Amino acid sequence: MLPRGCVFHLLISGVLAGFAPATPGWAQEHPVDPRADVMHMDAIRLRDVSMRLWMHAESAQMTLPASLADPDLEDDPAERYEYIGIKGVSFEDVGEWSTLAIAHVPLDEAYQGPPTAQNPSGLLVPILFLDGHVQFTSKEDAEAIIKESRAVYEAIDTGEPLPDARQSAWNVRAIVAAARAFAEDHDGLLPPDMGTLLAYVPTDPKRTPTLRDRAGVFLAPRAARRTFIPEEPTGAWVERNTGYDYLAAIGDGPAAMLAPLDEIEDPSRTALVVLKPTHAIDVTGPMGNERSVITVGTVGGGIQGAHPDLARWQAEQSRTVINASRSEDVALPDLTHMARDLGLLAFAYRSYAADNDGHLAPDLGSLLGYLTPDMGGAQVPPADAASRARVFLSPRAEAITQIPSGEPTREWINRHASYVLTVKPGRDGITTLAELDSGAVLILLHAPLDEPVDAVRSDGKPERVVPLVFPQGGATWWEPGFIEQAMAEHREAVGEAQDHP
Repeated sequence: MLPRGCVFHLLISGVLAGFAPATPGWAQEHPVDPRADVMHMDAIRLRDVSMRLWMHAESAQMTLPASLADPDLEDDPAERYEYIGIKGVSFEDVGEWSTLAIAHVPLDEAYQGPPTAQNPSGLLVPILFLDGHVQFTSKEDAEAIIKESRAVYEAIDTGEPLPDARQSAWNVRAIVAAARAFAEDHDGLLPPDMGTLLAYVPTDPKRTPTLRDRAGVFLAPRAARRTFIPEEPTGAWVERNTGYDYLAAIGDGPAAMLAPLDEIEDPSRTALVVLKPTHAIDVTGPMGNERSVITVGTVGGGIQGAHPDLARWQAEQSRTVINASRSEDVALPDLTHMARDLGLLAFAYRSYAADNDGHLAPDLGSLLGYLTPDMGGAQVPPADAASRARVFLSPRAEAITQIPSGEPTREWINRHASYVLTVKPGRDGITTLAELDSGAVLILLHAPLDEPVDAVRSDGKPERVVPLVFPQGGATWWEPGFIEQAMAEHREAVGEAQDHP
């Protein structure tokens, strides 16, 4: 994923580049709006509007303002844009910010771009979304986005049902919050089943003021329109009627005990609540393409609408991750295992630099002393010497490597470590953490390129990937070829820098 600023730049550049004629006679056949520079300025001003919204939110308990206008400004440029928001609506209630419009150029002032198969008229409308990004979309798509966004704000304001995909996201967010509230009351342990969560669903004055309303959170949106909810619903009623799967439910074998919330690896990716496949929601995406999505809520509280095949894979992986938190006899999935290791090593790498005047670790063995039970970071820390040794090993290496009976040494780590540290202080012209954070290096560590693991892309298609971690932390995974390309470009850049100091 590119940084938001890069996405913004690419969106602007790509659209403006489209204003150039494709062939000598193209301009006569397809007149193009001469206001490309004005269009660019609209995009910049809409970003300024986003900053204004956030400044207001920070001073108003994270709620939206009544309008964009600033009464203290003459000729306020924000007055040009049409505002969709409603005063008092909370950012938290909105949920997914990146797909909800908040302001736009008036539709009757759409810009004339080059006609395409997806946008025959060529008309383009700049739209500001709540997460701050600006998108140029066809006038037809803009009308649909604006209509749905306005409906979402009105539903939040009045407490009426949201569009199905957003209602499901709201439901899942409430269920995850209920699970975390239960854990707070039970020594960090998650509840045994979905029905237990009924008593912990948060009360919202507009959406869930009564027990009956709170029980409705467990119904898939489509089913909610045809399911009678009794005045005094019970946990058993929830279990019979819920449209969601709770992945930490008590079961057989390793699942026959409550799951410890803080011991679950990768909480931002590990799913806890998933919409059942039979309740998949049909949505219309950009350019009118229709698709089905499954709502997925993670242990950490994140929400996404996933392709059904991706959601199924996430659920399978997540059940194993949750069971691994219950029992040492359950191994983490290989992808989670390596991402966990890399996250711990990246945190240790930065801790080493903090203790050494910003200077970087010369090798992986130097990080051993920073892998402690009380280390910070998002991953569950290693508890003992053997666990520390295993952090340096991929699942394949762990299966064939004899772990030392005592504390491993720096030399043992450097001889047996599976993971690749891409930065060599001095060789790459980088010696300090500040230089590393300047963007000179894209990948800090990666798993062995010859040990790819199965994953599923956002479009539901299978892929083979290798985990990696960035210099600032944050593990992800790419196809091996992408990692090789990134490392080749890095080596080329280092060579050029050394040739031209």
